[in-house]
Amino acid sequence: MSEAEEQHERPHFLVAKPAGQIPSKSSSVHLHYEDKEFRCNDCGKTEVWTAQEQQRCFEVEKRSYYTTATRCADCRRKRRQRESPPRGFDERLSREDASAIKKVVRSLPGIDPRIFSANLTDDGTVEVLCGGASIGDFLILKFDDPDWVLQSREPRLFS
Repeated sequence: MSEAEEQHERPHFLVAKPAGQIPSKSSSVHLHYEDKEFRCNDCGKTEVWTAQEQQRCFEVEKRSYYTTATRCADCRRKRRQRESPPRGFDERLSREDASAIKKVVRSLPGIDPRIFSANLTDDGTVEVLCGGASIGDFLILKFDDPDWVLQSREPRLFS
């Protein structure tokens, strides 16, 4: 399929689902998404941040209201390869393991999908600190390597 055909088939405008977003401090949510052109900060190439990519960013990945595209796909891939593992993850975890853990955490109900830290313990399990369903709730999730099966879910209180 050519680029022109692909552009014709994808929607350039999508109605947002505010309930699926994390509200900002000003309680703003996106009401719709539309394709936006941007220039890559690294290489200067002009790209389009599609309505579908924005919807995924805000409703699936639960990113901040103020998030915007700044790098093209090639530069994002190169940057990810340079930065390994992601911030907050134990350096002994590979990028693939970190991605698998993030995927599992995002699929769990009642959990804020943002991960604050992930640490490999001496017994080979991974402890993940993440947010709970309510503001101020935190959970420790314990995963078993290599299949990343959730072993336990404990509330964590911070004072």
